[in-house]
Amino acid sequence: MKVLLVRTDLRTGLECGYVAPLGILYLAAVAERQGHEVRVVDLGLFSRVADVGRHLENAASWRPDVVGLSGLSASAAPFRIVAEFFRRRAPTALILAGGPFASSENDDILSNGWADYCVFGEGEGPLLAVLDRRARGESPDDLPALSHRRGGAIVDNPPRDFIGDLDALPFPAWRHHDFARARWLPGFSGYAVPNAPV
Repeated sequence: MKVLLVRTDLRTGLECGYVAPLGILYLAAVAERQGHEVRVVDLGLFSRVADVGRHLENAASWRPDVVGLSGLSASAAPFRIVAEFFRRRAPTALILAGGPFASSENDDILSNGWADYCVFGEGEGPLLAVLDRRARGESPDDLPALSHRRGGAIVDNPPRDFIGDLDALPFPAWRHHDFARARWLPGFSGYAVPNAPV
């Protein structure tokens, strides 16, 4: 399947620095390991609206089967704009929302139709499960760690267990990162190692 992963946080000039989208790069790595075609668009690299529009148009013309959107809660407005863009330009794509904004505001995202499903917690397992179901033409409605709409109600499925062995994850798919545009590379991940020596 063709999987497009988009970081919706726009560069505003107010941020302290650029942080690589490690979560998205991990998702890209696990999807590629399962044989899916992946593209990544990191809107955090662009400050001009024309650049953002051009990259989104290029991504939509690729005709993805699944679009994954990730953003911070502070970037709700760009998230909405990007989600609505893909609803119009990739109408057959399944839209997944993940990351901090989707985990905290899933009701808002789903009620407004900005995504078909919100993923809460770690996204690697849910992404692969959704891709598997989508490839078989089956609904992912009952999968753990997903929220979705059923009729007029929001349904929050039970959480999924945390990944027990982080060493089983592939390294982030750095080939999707634009090192030329990102002048420096701090990063952070949502993973913590319990009982690790400090």
